[in-house]
Amino acid sequence: MTAVAEATLQLDQLDGVLAHFFSRRLARHAYAEQTIGAAWAALAGHVDVDALVSDYRQRVGEARDPDDEAAGTAAALLALRDLADAAYDEDDADDLGVLIQALEAALMAGRAEGVAGAVMLAADELRVTGLSSLAADFEAAYAAAHKALAGQADAITGEAWMWLTQILDATARDVGRTLAVQTARGASRDDMAAAVRGVLLAADGRTVRTLTDLLTSRSMSRGALDLYAAEGVDEIDFVTAGDSRVCSTCDDLEGDSPFTAADCPAPGIHGSCRCVLVPHAAGLSDTTVGAYLEGGF
Repeated sequence: MTAVAEATLQLDQLDGVLAHFFSRRLARHAYAEQTIGAAWAALAGHVDVDALVSDYRQRVGEARDPDDEAAGTAAALLALRDLADAAYDEDDADDLGVLIQALEAALMAGRAEGVAGAVMLAADELRVTGLSSLAADFEAAYAAAHKALAGQADAITGEAWMWLTQILDATARDVGRTLAVQTARGASRDDMAAAVRGVLLAADGRTVRTLTDLLTSRSMSRGALDLYAAEGVDEIDFVTAGDSRVCSTCDDLEGDSPFTAADCPAPGIHGSCRCVLVPHAAGLSDTTVGAYLEGGF
């Protein structure tokens, strides 16, 4: 087992590679949250909220035993999926394109960051040095990984659309719950519309934040796992942050380590997951690490 995995990662006590790894992860997430949130708010601003509320009220009125939340979710999904079809004017299509680009950029950055983190953890283990500083080495590994991922652009675009679907579905459920609460309160049509706008335009709301966090964690895990697979790493340790905030699921996964490359769970199992993946024994070669530090990929 590597030195990293011999003790779990006490984040408040980290220094060196691990401290830099997590600070970069937080920065990537913050930037993704900002860009995706703003792009989502711009796109969601095109929703015809009055029509959505009217659709909801009609669904509830026509149902013999109405499920208000389900009716609201259905009405919201109909409106939101129209946005994804870019079926309106050019502004809608432009804003949809900006959101897809933001998702693509976050996915690409996450994967590259996952590769860079794996390279730098291996460099620390192997005592391989590259440039003049830890920050410079990290950035060199990240740039090389990002460049190497250019050939996966089509796959990443497809993944961006899958994340868009998750945003649409989760937001529709939020709208459905909101409309059900408003109905229970006896809210007017105008009050319902105002509440729905509040959900749709909350760029920093819980749904976008949570999904962006998951996107960041999972894309970083994907980057590391793809690199380990390419390098023939057979066994991988799931390593938690090692503090009181670790959930029982992740704690159990750490205890079940090592995993084979084929069945290794990827951190990002839940929001705010801080776990990492490291080789159990034999990891990356010094040749691979050196190539990334020198920008050779």
